[in-house]
Formats: sequence, C-alpha cells, structure tokens
Amino acid sequence: MIPEKAWDLIPEQINAADWALRIADRNELTGNSRKAYLQATSLISQFLDYFEERNYLPTSFLERFRILDLSAGFIPNYYERSGVIRENRNFDFAEYDDFAFGVIIGVDGRHMDQDWLYGEFGGNGIFPYIIEPRNISYDSPPSIIGPSMAVSSCYVKPKPGKTFYYHPTWSSGILTVRHAFKPSYSIGTSVSLAGGTSMQVVEIDQHSSTIDAAILDCKTLPSGISTVPVVAGLAPGDSVNVRTSLSSFSANVLRIFEHPSSYNSLFGHRVFIDSIGVPGDSGSLVTRTKNGQKEAVGIYMGHTGTFPDEGVTQSMRQITNSFELEIYD
Repeated sequence: MIPEKAWDLIPEQINAADWALRIADRNELTGNSRKAYLQATSLISQFLDYFEERNYLPTSFLERFRILDLSAGFIPNYYERSGVIRENRNFDFAEYDDFAFGVIIGVDGRHMDQDWLYGEFGGNGIFPYIIEPRNISYDSPPSIIGPSMAVSSCYVKPKPGKTFYYHPTWSSGILTVRHAFKPSYSIGTSVSLAGGTSMQVVEIDQHSSTIDAAILDCKTLPSGISTVPVVAGLAPGDSVNVRTSLSSFSANVLRIFEHPSSYNSLFGHRVFIDSIGVPGDSGSLVTRTKNGQKEAVGIYMGHTGTFPDEGVTQSMRQITNSFELEIYD
C-alpha cells in the first residue's frame, strides 16, 4: 500500500511530454493517478535523454554500468536502499514514511561501483535516482524438464500483417516466460506441459534476455476467449491482479517504464509491484481492471530480493510490440 503521505512527493505542476498528456487524457486519468503517471514518464524521458549507444549513460561515472531496466515511481525504504546519509540531505524523506518518488536503474551487478549509487533530479534533490544491481529471483525453477512449474499467461495470435517470424508461420500460441526454458532458448524446443501434452517453442529471443517472454505453438485457440487490450496509462499506485495457477493476489504498482520511442529490446521494460509470488508463479498474467475492462499489464517474473521485496513484471507492451502479438484470455 502506498502511504498517503507519499503522494505529497509528486508536484501539482508537472512539465509533462505531449505524448504523456495525450495518453493521460485518452485514458481519463485524474487525481493522484494522473500526477503519478505524468511525473513518472517525465523522469523517464529525462533519463532517456542521456542514453548513448550500447546501453550506457554518457556521464563519466555511469559509463561502466550496463542498464538492465529503468523504472520511475515510488521507492520504498529509500534511505536504507540507497545508502544515502539522511543528515547530508536538504530534503528529508522520513517525513513521507521513508518513501521517495524517483528513478531506479537496475544494472548488471558485475559493473557496480560502490562509489556511485545514487544521485538527484531537481532542486533540493526531491527526485532521486538509485543505481542497484538487478538480481531477479525467478519464481520458476531454471529447468526445461519441469516447465509445468511456470504458468501459461494467456493465449496470443500474430497481429495482422506481422512482419517477422522466428519460426515458420504459426497462428495460435500460448505466452509464458523465457527464463523457464534455461538453458535451452532455441526455436523448435519441445516442451512437455502439465497434463501430458507437449508444444514447440515458436517465438523466443535466442540471444537476448531483455524480453522475458516465449510463445508455444498451440495450433488453435480454445472457444470462449476474447481479446484483451494492453494497458495504457498505467500509473504508480494503480491496483493490479496477478493470476497464478492456483489462485491470485493483488498488488499496487510502485514503478513503471513507459516511453513511445523505446519499445525495443535495448533493455527490459518492467513494472515493479509491492507484492510477490511463490515458486511456480512465473508467467502469471498481470492485469488491471478499469471501468469493468480487464487490461493486460504484463507477465509476472519473480522478485528483486531487495528490502522491502518487490515483484517484477515483464511489460506486456514490450512483448506485443516486439513479437507483434494480439492477446486473448
């Protein structure tokens, strides 16, 4: 749950990008949701302005870090998590239940430098950033032998006019997480499913781990399912549902990544939530319900192992844009 005091960290007046304002208006975002969405996307835009080639930020002390994910929104347990000494700051986040609103950059832990773990945006450091090693504890065993320990997220079909297939043309598939197939990320791998059936992997990035998604060829879609729109205007603080194989759990969104020009595989687009699953929940479909309409947020991957622990979701928009998919459930 986001503390009420933490919402006061977001300014009333935000210098938001035109594209973010259009999305906020189109999705009728109001109140705290509108402020959180516009501020988060504004901070993301500022950081992306610093990108150069090869996934690095150009400033001298960030060149050494390979960025795995970038997210903006609420940062719980800010002081302990960042290593900031409270007395050295002009702005005291303790007044906000030790929450901050800023950016977290998840980087390859092999490139960490303990001298440069945090920084600031804006006057008085109201909008901080933290650089932290991204070591996701996946909630599925890393074995192709036991794929039933990961969850089938939903059904998918290629978008009309799909331009690229990793495998000879397929027409209907099941979406799940890529990491469940370690160490075999190959097209054509046969996967044994719960119930004794098997399917082939038809779409998976065989070389990059940034998009945690894979598609199994199910030949035809079952009856009684319908298209599910991909969420638009997801904001820090929004409530989401994670549907697991046995039940479901609810969570609040802490941080998001959204930017119109960055839906590629440069780095992973993640949604961080304040609840976590258990082993076997990898691949669970994460949704938001708005005005009675279910919207696909992403697929659950695992948790960060930070304090407090956070759930990690692979953004559905990155999946559908990269693999050119329609979602069914």
